[in-house]
Amino acid sequence: MSIRRSAHKWWITCLLAGCAHQAEAPPVGTFGQSRQPVLGIVNRETTAAAARSDDRNAPRTPSPVERSALAKSSTEVSAADAVEAAPAAVDGAARARPAVDAEADIHNVKVELAASRQRERALRNAFAAADLPTREGLDLAGFLVQRERHMEALHVVDLALERCSGRGDLLALRLARAGLLRDVARWDLAILELRAVVRERGSESVSPATLMDLAEIEWVTGDNIAAKATLQTLQREHAGDDWLRLHQDELVAFHGRLDSARSEDDPLANGRLRDIFALLRAGSEVAGRIRLLQSLADPAMGGGGRRVDDRERVAMRAIAIGCADESPAVRAHAVSLAGSNQVDDLPFWQTALRDPAPIVRKFAALSICRVERIEPTSALMGALSVEQDQAAF
Repeated sequence: MSIRRSAHKWWITCLLAGCAHQAEAPPVGTFGQSRQPVLGIVNRETTAAAARSDDRNAPRTPSPVERSALAKSSTEVSAADAVEAAPAAVDGAARARPAVDAEADIHNVKVELAASRQRERALRNAFAAADLPTREGLDLAGFLVQRERHMEALHVVDLALERCSGRGDLLALRLARAGLLRDVARWDLAILELRAVVRERGSESVSPATLMDLAEIEWVTGDNIAAKATLQTLQREHAGDDWLRLHQDELVAFHGRLDSARSEDDPLANGRLRDIFALLRAGSEVAGRIRLLQSLADPAMGGGGRRVDDRERVAMRAIAIGCADESPAVRAHAVSLAGSNQVDDLPFWQTALRDPAPIVRKFAALSICRVERIEPTSALMGALSVEQDQAAF
C-alpha cells in the first residue's frame, strides 16, 4: 500500500487526533487513542500528553464531533494567507442553529486561523529547541494529526526518534509511530514496530492495550494465526489485569471476527472504522477511495446498522478525509456528499467554491443549493466574480 502525500489539502479539524473508532474503540497503547463508546475528538491539550505517558495510562474522554468540525481552510478568508483552521466549538443543537451572519462567521474563522498558526509555530519552535524532544515531538505530532496531517506527524515522530536515540526511553515515540503507520494504512510497518516493542520489553511488561493493537493489525493484514497467538499471549500474561475485565465485550467481539469467514470482496467488512478510515486516507486507487467514501457518507446507505448519531459522525469524518484528498475527483465527491448530509457550515462551502480544481467548484455550486439552512446567493455570487472556468461558471 503506497503512502500518498496530498498536493492540495483543506486543513481539517478531525476527531480523536485523527483516529476514529466504533463502540469497540482503539486501545490506549496506540498514539492518540482511547477506548470510548462513541466517535469523538480528543481535547488538543491532552492528546499528545496521553501519548507520551506510561504505556499503562488510563484512557481519555473524547467530546463529540459535530458538523462544523469539518474543513475550514484559509482560502475562504484570504487566498494569500494560507494557514490552518482550528476547531470550532459547537453544541449538540448545531443542526437547528439560526443562520449566521457571513461576515461574523468569517471573522471567527480568521481568529481561529491565527490562533492555530501561532500554536503550531510555538510547538515547532519548542520541538526544534528541545535537547530530548520526546514530549515536544508528541505535542507537535498530536497537533498535526488533529488536522489530518498524518504524514507530517509521522515525519516529526521519526525525527524525534532519531534525536533521542540512545539517550532516553523511546517507548512513547515508538507507539506513536506504530499508531500513525496504522492510520495511513501501512499495517506492515506498524506490525514490525509493535512486534519489536513486545520482543524487547517482554509481553508481560507492555500493556494489554498494546498487545490488542498488535492482534488487530495482524487480523487486518489477514494473518489470523498470528492474531490468535497474540490474543492468547495477552490473556495469558495479563490474566489478572483489570483491563481484561473492562474490555471483556471487546475481546469477545474480536474473537468472533477471528473465527468468522473473511469476505473476499470486503476484507474489512467487520473491521474497525479506524482501519477503514486509513484505507480512505491512503488507498492507492482513486476509484476505491470514492467507493469507500460513498459507503461511509451516503445517507441512503443506512449506515450499516449503526445508530443515527454514529452514522452522522462517521459521515462527517469520511467527508473531512475526502476533502483532504489529493484527487479532485475524490474531493468533488466529498463535497457532493456534504450537500446530501446537509452540512450547513458556510466557511466549508466558501472553501469548496475556491478549490483549485474546477470540478470541485462545480460540485460545490450544485451542492450548496441542496443545503436547507444556508442562503447560497452571496457565496455563489462571490465565486462567480472570480470564476475562470466555463463549466464551473
